[in-house]
Amino acid sequence: MLTICLLLLANHLRLVEGQRASSPDDWDLFNDYITTYGRHYATQSEKLYRFKVFQESLNRIASLNSEDLYQPYGVTMFCDLTESEFLERYLRDLPDSSTPADETPSFADLSMYRVEDLARTFDWRNVPNRVTPVKDQGLCDSSWAFSAVENIESVWAIEKRSLVNLSVQQILDCDVLSHGCSGGGTIEDAFDYVFRIGGLEREENYRYVAKDQQCSPDPFNPYASIDGFERVPIPNDTAMMLYLYNNAPLSICLDATSWQFYRGGVMTNRCGVSLNHCVLITGYDSTLTRSAPNWIVRNSWGTNWGENGYIYLDMSDGECGFATEAISAYILK
Repeated sequence: MLTICLLLLANHLRLVEGQRASSPDDWDLFNDYITTYGRHYATQSEKLYRFKVFQESLNRIASLNSEDLYQPYGVTMFCDLTESEFLERYLRDLPDSSTPADETPSFADLSMYRVEDLARTFDWRNVPNRVTPVKDQGLCDSSWAFSAVENIESVWAIEKRSLVNLSVQQILDCDVLSHGCSGGGTIEDAFDYVFRIGGLEREENYRYVAKDQQCSPDPFNPYASIDGFERVPIPNDTAMMLYLYNNAPLSICLDATSWQFYRGGVMTNRCGVSLNHCVLITGYDSTLTRSAPNWIVRNSWGTNWGENGYIYLDMSDGECGFATEAISAYILK
């Protein structure tokens, strides 16, 4: 065990420094990876192939860390996937919204909020019973539905003082304007469905199975409903902070192409602007507590990814493309 720990430490130093060369230690590291993440390969040839992929991942991690000031990359559960496999399984360019033009969300009115009243750091997770636990979407193109449902869970908890897990599967199965796991949808589509149908079932009554199936809300017994949904006007750091601090977590879509090897800390300067994944912003930190001001972002790849399922993104306008649109459901008071 001590030997493995020393190997991991030595490899970590190489990854951080950007000095990566194949090593006899890689095989031990790979076997430790298999144990840690419960990997099982059908044949020895498959295992050898995945070892080669793992070595290439180590090279890519070293390269990424050499280009990022805060070096947030390391060995993750995705290290035995090629880049193309990762993109195919977990990310997909988002389709255009199917929401009718007359139901396009209005812009939230932020005129009653003052910038000087903002806390320097804020996270809805620190407010009791406002954010549900991190979930895992599995091999289903459902990040858009998770983002919307997670937002509704928090909005409902904030307004109704009742935090419950709501059904993502209901949206995947029953929203005829989207395409479930196979073609995906948008956050707007999900909100529009919940608004039109009258609400969402509890997760315990309509469980997530990470695949498309026939709609079966019988009997339909919605627990939480919304009165509409709205955009943050001219999305930028200040507008998003004002809305999030005074209202609820925000649903956003962004470019997560570089997230395959994210381990922890603040990630900077490695994002594109091709929107292919949707998440939930639960907070922000405008101080230098984590080396740089950052957004606190909840993902839907389970708690084994990132920092217990969260990523911290450098707070700069347009980082990862998520300032393109920020949106939230609302409940009239």
